Amino acid sequence: MLFLKDDIKTEYHPHSRKLPTVQPFDTYQRRPTIPWAEHPFRSWLDFEVASLALDAALKKEHIKTLVSLFKHCSLDPHQFTIQNAADIDNIWDLAAHKAPEFVWDDIEVEYDGEKMTFEMWYQPLWDWALSLILDSSLVPYFEWNSQRLYKFDGTHFVQFVDEPLTGERLWNMEASNGTPFFFTLYADKSKLSSFGTAKAYPVVAWCANLCTTIRNGRGIGGGTVVGWLPVIKEDSEDSGKRKFIIHKSMVWHQGLGKILNSVQGASYHGYWVTCGDLVKRRFFPIDAFHSHDYEEA
Repeated sequence: MLFLKDDIKTEYHPHSRKLPTVQPFDTYQRRPTIPWAEHPFRSWLDFEVASLALDAALKKEHIKTLVSLFKHCSLDPHQFTIQNAADIDNIWDLAAHKAPEFVWDDIEVEYDGEKMTFEMWYQPLWDWALSLILDSSLVPYFEWNSQRLYKFDGTHFVQFVDEPLTGERLWNMEASNGTPFFFTLYADKSKLSSFGTAKAYPVVAWCANLCTTIRNGRGIGGGTVVGWLPVIKEDSEDSGKRKFIIHKSMVWHQGLGKILNSVQGASYHGYWVTCGDLVKRRFFPIDAFHSHDYEEA
């Protein structure tokens, strides 16, 4: 078989039972776009309007006026589908039932002989994973097995990496008796945010089985806050001390443990799920990468 310079070869993991493929560079596509998911919001514009109404605590008569104004929108009338205030209420109700719920728990750590208690809010990580796996709109964009990519330089195929799923680490981690669900977690101390009336550090989850444009996008399949690490009050006498840094590390590691606890059983034994494409798969959740942007990590 003759190959052209810059041809792309994809070698699929043996567990996928797929044969290698070769594509011309100009037809190679690894960045699909995904439309705004249609449940329960029918467009991104619908979501923006409903968010405005919620954040501003608008009365129904104000919402009626807002909807009336948007009906005159001529830029892209097909994107705006909300008809009345009740429609907004119904959509928010549907969204509340669909989205994984946050739960509350205490973190207890001893410091200087005193038991300290910190409040932790989080989503069980497996609930978040299932919300993606069961989503029929994401079905075409999942890649369930790791791959190796090669580019033809005119003489040889040279391997390259453009997604987490194309790296050697995930290739070697893939289980032989099931389907990997690769996830990444990121906690950033510099991103102090509000959660209700409290301040906390967000922990964001991404699914590495989805490509970059979806994984890093704002819509369904994008990064999702799955927990809020508590802010630990730091007195001047404790600041910078090794003992206090270890104390903060223990608190935050316990917090991350609560988020991860729900995937522990499935990571060892697998978990059968009938996916959004109605195919039954045995999933093994795998922590592909995790990153923490704070000194106590």
